[in-house]
Amino acid sequence: MKRTLTCLATLGLAASLVSPALAFEPDQDVDVIVPSSAGGGSDLFARTLADVIRSENLAEDTNYVVTNRPGGSGAVALAYATTQTGNNDMLITIAIGQIISSYALDWDIKGADMTPIAIMANDDFFLCALTDRFENAEAAIEAAKSGDITFGSSQKANSDHLAYLLLNKYAETNFKYVQFGGSGEVMSALLGGHVDVGIFNPGEARGQIAAGTVVPLASFSAERMDSPMFGDTPTFTELGYPDVVAAETRVVLGPPEMDDDAVAYYEDLLGKVAETDRWQQDYIARNNLSPVFMDSAATEEHLKTVIEKRVPIFEESGL
Repeated sequence: MKRTLTCLATLGLAASLVSPALAFEPDQDVDVIVPSSAGGGSDLFARTLADVIRSENLAEDTNYVVTNRPGGSGAVALAYATTQTGNNDMLITIAIGQIISSYALDWDIKGADMTPIAIMANDDFFLCALTDRFENAEAAIEAAKSGDITFGSSQKANSDHLAYLLLNKYAETNFKYVQFGGSGEVMSALLGGHVDVGIFNPGEARGQIAAGTVVPLASFSAERMDSPMFGDTPTFTELGYPDVVAAETRVVLGPPEMDDDAVAYYEDLLGKVAETDRWQQDYIARNNLSPVFMDSAATEEHLKTVIEKRVPIFEESGL
């Protein structure tokens, strides 16, 4: 029996997942496809996932083998996944921004063509500036109403770009978007004074924040991060812009038409991963991520909501 598109959403960090004997277990190595090069956020996500499964002996003798398939901001990996339709021994670790891109850029293969398995974490975004550039986020917003303030980001039609569009739309600012090839280039431009602000996740900015050269002005998350470094940073919601919310959500998908029994097996496995101390400490805490776990049904519902509410923002922008 194949998975249908109807579901009920259940949110929150998984409680202990206890399941009866499952009708599916992998009988060979499981391929974990990463739609980007080694070293990025999706790659770290996949390799930590595979390592926790192995080190905690959560899958007995099954090996989870990470394979990078970069290209097209995720389009290459999704296209490959469609050649594996019905394969119950393959997972894809992907950022929600890449799923958004599949619609905003009208790829042939869309995120909803895949099988939803789980959401494992949120990588929050922060608007950052040089320490002496703006007194606070309100000052940056006020300055950007003139349209002379540049906003450094990476790529287009992804979660970073979405955060920029939401800020301009709901704070009525006129930040000028400056696109770079990656967050490292954005940080270099910010440090060199070539852009006024930049958008970063905690892992991308914490070194410069710790050094005192860069300061986080505001967070795009719905709630403040529970972190010594970022806990004092207000959210845009607190500043009066509750619609300015965006994050790089870490998602696990399967190929199209994965069997329901396989979906049940993997969501059970990933729920157990999310509960381990190694996952919580070595991945979530070490990388300043926000913990979250959504099962297959909740993941599907969340992706539908994001696509329905966020893709039109790009259409309004004329992308």
